[in-house]
Amino acid sequence: MAGIPQPFFDWDDSIPDFLAKLRLYLQNQGVDPADNAGGPPTGREVAIGYLKGYMRGRALEWFDEEITTKQNWELANLLDNTGQANLVVVNGRNAGQIGNQALNEAFGQPGTAIVKLKAVESPWNEDWRIADGRPANIAVNALNANNGTTVVVAGIRFGQAIWWLKTHFPTVEEELRDLMYRTIRKGI
Repeated sequence: MAGIPQPFFDWDDSIPDFLAKLRLYLQNQGVDPADNAGGPPTGREVAIGYLKGYMRGRALEWFDEEITTKQNWELANLLDNTGQANLVVVNGRNAGQIGNQALNEAFGQPGTAIVKLKAVESPWNEDWRIADGRPANIAVNALNANNGTTVVVAGIRFGQAIWWLKTHFPTVEEELRDLMYRTIRKGI
C-alpha cells in the first residue's frame, strides 16, 4: 500500500473525507489507534500525534484550543459515586449496578436498564453524548471517589478527540444551527 498521501485538514475541508484518508494513512503506517498496550508510545498516542500533525491553519488553532491545551476528559453526566474501578467496568452495566443517582441517563430508570457510556467501541466511532464527555482542565476524579462531583479521566484519547472533532468543530455546529433554524422557521 505504498504511495498513500498524507491527509491534511483545514477549516473548510470535509471531516468525513479527512478521517477516511487519515484512517487509510494510519493503516499504511501500521498505527493502531485502539492500541493501548504497545509502546511507549502506544498506537493511540501516535495516532493523536498524526491527527494534530495533519491539521492546518484555523483547524489547527481550533484543535490546539479545544484538545491540545486540555489535560483530561470530563464525563459531565457521570458522578463519582459509581463504586466501580474504571470506565470499562461501568460501560454496559445496568442502572442498578452503576447507581441510578450516578448517571443522569440512568436517573429514574428501572434498575435493569442498560447504560452505555459510549455507543461504539471503535476509536473511529465513539459517541460520548450519554456521558457528556468533553475535554477539560479539571483534575482527575475517579469513578469511585465519592466526592459528589463529575468523573474526570486522565488524558484525552484518540477516539475522544475524533468524536469531539466530528461533533464540535465550528463548521459542524454551524450546520446544526442552520438545520435547526430552517426546521423551526418552516414549522416542522
